[in-house]
Amino acid sequence: MNHYNILVASQPCVLGYFNAGHHISLYEVVAYLRKLGNTVTSLDASATLNSTWKDVPIMLRKNNFDVVVVLNDFDVVEGFQRFVEYIHEFSPQSKIVTFGRLSSRLPAYYKQFDIDGIVCDGDYEAGIAQFMAYMNGSGYPAGVSVRENGQWIQPQHDGLFLSAEEWVLPNVNEVPYASYGILYSDDARKFCGVPEKMELVIPVARGCPIRCDFCEVWTREGLNERRLSVQRTIDYINESFGKLPFEYVSFYAPTFTLKKSWVLELCSAMKKQGVKHPWKCTTTQFHLDENLIKSMAEAGCFRISVGVETFEQGVLDNLPAQKRQARRQFDDIYTWCRKVGIELNCFVVVGLPDTTVEGTQATFDYLKKDGIRIRPSVYSDYDSLAMNMSEDDAVRILGRHILPERSGFSVESRSKLYDLVFGRDVK
Repeated sequence: MNHYNILVASQPCVLGYFNAGHHISLYEVVAYLRKLGNTVTSLDASATLNSTWKDVPIMLRKNNFDVVVVLNDFDVVEGFQRFVEYIHEFSPQSKIVTFGRLSSRLPAYYKQFDIDGIVCDGDYEAGIAQFMAYMNGSGYPAGVSVRENGQWIQPQHDGLFLSAEEWVLPNVNEVPYASYGILYSDDARKFCGVPEKMELVIPVARGCPIRCDFCEVWTREGLNERRLSVQRTIDYINESFGKLPFEYVSFYAPTFTLKKSWVLELCSAMKKQGVKHPWKCTTTQFHLDENLIKSMAEAGCFRISVGVETFEQGVLDNLPAQKRQARRQFDDIYTWCRKVGIELNCFVVVGLPDTTVEGTQATFDYLKKDGIRIRPSVYSDYDSLAMNMSEDDAVRILGRHILPERSGFSVESRSKLYDLVFGRDVK
């Protein structure tokens, strides 16, 4: 297989929201492609705060890239067309392929752009590697749409899922953690990081069997969870803290406590090996119990994020069976977390179908207990996505700030819901 000179990047843009875990995939792709013997340059221009559009042609002209691999995401939409135009203008020999959460959800959206490949499904690294093999004459790439003679060819095979042993973890010296920290500096934004503390993100798992309708993880990563070994996780913590002044760990996984035995093994190993760094995670209410929470606290866990979405019973009836007892489960979890000093961070989705202003307000009021942190977001109507939609329409649907047009809320109701998410009393 030929080895290529590759740029893996996102375009400069103003982010709609920020979670470092969503951007770490860029550096996982970088590390994986390097392991295959390629020369790889990285730039997360969407979140590296000293990047400008002028930096793009400078980088393109300087490096003579064979391939430009572009990260896409729900909040990295604006400027994609401009980025593609810059690549064609300043590096016309470069092939362009895109990967990310949006192309996995709606690959057809990217067919309107003058690019060469779209990773539609499977693990991102595997898709990009398949595209490289296709460039080298190895046949159509699994999980990737390619354009030949102006026509798009659908993937001939499903995308590939790598085992956890095949993942290559990012080099922390390459990730713009300083910029990420600045984005977390104002806690009123309700992003996931801790202000004034340097966060190490560890992508420990992929895949989720829960199948929530409003979540795209299980469609993108599969229903079978794959997870790093405990020892590899600890080794990466120790290695990373030896390189940069990290102050806590964020374990990035669709459902961190899905495998209870793994979490207990991690907690035990951290204590035995003297790993005393604070850490946080995201999981579901029904994958927690009192003994597990106690063990997590003893191993340094200071925050658990859970999806509450809503406590309106009429809406809960339409959610997966495990979530229908959400309120009763939540009371138990809140009690257990408070007992051992763990902060509970609750994701609430405002504007879910069939919810009401009164029910949403009641959910917020119920959660406003001591120590409970509410992280609201506006519902994204993925069913409104269309292959030829404009950038403005894509931003409106995916930005998680504007209520969907077909939500049915009156102007007055929309204003009240916006007060809950963006109002002055949001804390």
